[in-house]
Amino acid sequence: MAATAPPSAAAPPAAGAPQKSVIAAPPAVGGAVSAVNRPDEPPFQLKLEPEKLIFRGDKLNEGSTTVEVKLTNTTKDRHSFKVKCTSNEIFRVRPPLGYVDGEQTQSIKITFATKNGAVPDSTKHFFAFYHLKSAETKPARQVWTATTKPEGVKRILVAFEKEDGSPATTGAGAPAAPAAAAPADGAKDAKDTKDAKDAPPAPAKDAAPAA
Repeated sequence: MAATAPPSAAAPPAAGAPQKSVIAAPPAVGGAVSAVNRPDEPPFQLKLEPEKLIFRGDKLNEGSTTVEVKLTNTTKDRHSFKVKCTSNEIFRVRPPLGYVDGEQTQSIKITFATKNGAVPDSTKHFFAFYHLKSAETKPARQVWTATTKPEGVKRILVAFEKEDGSPATTGAGAPAAPAAAAPADGAKDAKDTKDAKDAPPAPAKDAAPAA
């Protein structure tokens, strides 16, 4: 019987290729995603408000809901940021990447749009925020390549609640297991839309962020 050749090593990412993954997945706690950084992840040096995303409403299973995140650069240096999410089918981020000058604040709009009337369990989804100091003037998409290493990482867990604060989960919205090509940290590059508030997102095959 002919000997089977050992599998060849995976080729390293091409220079300038879009970044798909940065770090390994954080450990789960009680079935929920943990927002705690891994030992190999640098601490987040900027400021995010709020530190937990809550989509609130009595009709989350009927349309779309948008919340605002404020990213404040507390340093004097210009930074580039990138946002990744666990599902491009139900979430949209505007903008998913960009720059924020020193001592300035960038507003980021995050929209949840139900798929088939399902509202996921809270703490099953998260958004990952990355940043690094950058004086570049080129589009931020070109800064975040496959070899880019962030200088700060932070995850924000997602909760779904009714107006009275009770869980809004419909019981049919738990996230599916990530596909083989999904980023290693469980989050996908967030997609941008022209009107994230009013337009429910269509399923996206390409998870690369829009510039």
